[in-house]
Amino acid sequence: MTWSELYDELAAFLDEHNPLAIALQGKTPQAKIEEFRHLFEIEPSNRAAIDAACRLYIQTGRFPALNQDQAILLFVRFGHAAQAVEFFLPNSDVLKNEFEDSQKANVLEFLLIRYWHFAGRSRWMTT
Repeated sequence: MTWSELYDELAAFLDEHNPLAIALQGKTPQAKIEEFRHLFEIEPSNRAAIDAACRLYIQTGRFPALNQDQAILLFVRFGHAAQAVEFFLPNSDVLKNEFEDSQKANVLEFLLIRYWHFAGRSRWMTT
């Protein structure tokens, strides 16, 4: 699998699932700010559930039932994972353009869980 193919997979997920747009639809700018504050507040208490949802997706391609807030938090993670892959694309000659299909699960776990814990969450809160 190439980094470009992985980006396409993540982008397809984002195109198909956008609970954030639904949650923000028709809200005032102030209400949107409040929605993000709410998400920032609940992320730590939902982190383990979102980690588990990511692991289930990595293993099966499916997600467990999630409430709306959890679905939004999952969507945000996928967005940041896609941005990280997008950053890797021009550097794929350094990283190797391809990785073994058997490594896909490890790459997704890195992007959706470890990267999120290390930098994704902080980056999300500052954007």
